[in-house]
Amino acid sequence: AGSRGWRREDAISTAVGYADWVVVALPDRLELMQMVMQRAQAAAPEGAVFAVHSASYDADAVQGCAIRPAQVVLVTGSAEDGFDLNVTSRNSADLKVAALAVLSEVSPKAVPLGDALPGVDQLAGSKSA
Repeated sequence: AGSRGWRREDAISTAVGYADWVVVALPDRLELMQMVMQRAQAAAPEGAVFAVHSASYDADAVQGCAIRPAQVVLVTGSAEDGFDLNVTSRNSADLKVAALAVLSEVSPKAVPLGDALPGVDQLAGSKSA
């Protein structure tokens, strides 16, 4: 919620316990993603959004690792070249727009992929898929 700021934690549960957004950047091994995502989602608030970075797996595979797949989006690319936001029909329209807005803050080159994003054309500098 922004009240704790940035700091390193020793356990997944304490790292995500108050998070609104969680960035998951792990080696591209699906079984590792599944273990970490399930532990993290179990400890995180129910509405926490998980942005998973993967170059090897699609959004369906990454969401399949989660307890709450509707709260998971896939991010590919880099800050230098631009990020791609990959969403599926599991994600709500509001979550899709919010995820693109957050990603656009990190990189103005953020591009949504996957399902159409209603209302995205209102975000400055964004492109719709």
